[in-house]
Amino acid sequence: MLNPDILKVIDENLFETLSEQIDYEDKPVVLTKDIKRLLEDKKFKFNANWNDFEKARVDYEKGADNEVYLTFLEVSSHKLIREKSNENSKEEGEIATQEISSDNISSKPLVLKSHGDKGGKKDVSSFVAYYKIRYNYLRKILQARSDLSSVVSVNRLRNKRKGEKVSTIGLVYSKEFTKNGHVIVELEDVTGMVKVLIMKTKDELYSEGRDVVCDELIGITGVMGDGLVFADKIFFPEFPKNNILKKGEVEEYAAFISDVHVGSDVFLEDDFLKFISWVNGNYGNKEQREKGSKVKYLFVVGDVTDGVGVYPGQESNLKISDITEQYNKLAELFSMIRKDVHIIACGGDHDALRLAEPQPCFDKLIAEALWNLDNVTLVTNPSFVNIGA
Repeated sequence: MLNPDILKVIDENLFETLSEQIDYEDKPVVLTKDIKRLLEDKKFKFNANWNDFEKARVDYEKGADNEVYLTFLEVSSHKLIREKSNENSKEEGEIATQEISSDNISSKPLVLKSHGDKGGKKDVSSFVAYYKIRYNYLRKILQARSDLSSVVSVNRLRNKRKGEKVSTIGLVYSKEFTKNGHVIVELEDVTGMVKVLIMKTKDELYSEGRDVVCDELIGITGVMGDGLVFADKIFFPEFPKNNILKKGEVEEYAAFISDVHVGSDVFLEDDFLKFISWVNGNYGNKEQREKGSKVKYLFVVGDVTDGVGVYPGQESNLKISDITEQYNKLAELFSMIRKDVHIIACGGDHDALRLAEPQPCFDKLIAEALWNLDNVTLVTNPSFVNIGA
């Protein structure tokens, strides 16, 4: 099928190019001007998930969501430019330095979206809007489960007959235990509140219900009772176990760590040095060393330092009492890691940043040593980063 935007620029070579560069079993259903632009360079292999790509295109055309589709195009264009750049480098006979073979070099992370500080006054409606976005995002994850495909809002539960099977999604407003040891959870959505009874006689269900915490979003299936729901199952917005993982063409790993707290008197420096040694492929048994040597991306997601003045009396718990020196120490540790490992770091509530999210990047004056490391990418909290492209 041809999108109207491609009719004016279509040529006889388009379908030949399409057949050469895209697997016949996995191809786009609708050809657009954007796809043609990506395919114009015949040396470029566009390895895309066309199903996701076209869903994003539909949302884009409807005006429902521009971000996902534009991100697809940005990553694809970036990959095209990167491949051309790599090819030019090979033609010019450039050689990688620092004893890193060309096979060992991974693509530099691409920061797709950072959150700038737009400023402006915040009021109650701003916080309400933020939590509604969070609620709707997690709700979509839960609704993707087949068990929760027919969920109803809380206020519609009142119209259900006693003994009728029901399912709903809501935030945990409160949790308490009855005198008989059962758990009663009060769920809340934008339409109202309902109580859910979790019987202690159902071992697995009771174990899950006992661990539920306030402000957590969960899904419930069960049977309608007299003004409450008798739960049969609890669902959490987890990553689907049967989801097919998208993998890159090269076997390489990403490692995720957080809460390093450099500067604290309880910072586990010896253990962190062992971790660095493992990433460098020098620690552990043969299998562990092999895995460590395949780590190409290291995400350090928050509280990279312990900070100064974060809580009363913190100075008595600090080994490094100067915030700049804490970042200098972290940079020193990062510099011990292989130069072909890309480090992506953001701040947390202990770092020299404001507490409210979105948090900006580390200050260039305070954390200058981090900014000076070539293989470190500093990002905002939150941010979107593409790796392995």
